[in-house]
Amino acid sequence: MTDMSHQCVIVGIAGASASGKSLIASTLYRELREQVGDEHIGVIPEDSYYKDQSHLSMEERVKNQL
Repeated sequence: MTDMSHQCVIVGIAGASASGKSLIASTLYRELREQVGDEHIGVIPEDSYYKDQSHLSMEERVKNQL
């Protein structure tokens, strides 16, 4: 058996809106938590990177995307 005590695995989940990304992420989290424990798992939601631009005009928002 391979010693995995110092290995790191990153899993990215992508897909269209309402395609089940959050469901897959929460299912994976629950399953892995049972196997390896909470202290070895992290979840970084894409919403953590969202920058609110509601105070900008649509023209300014488009400029920021380029």
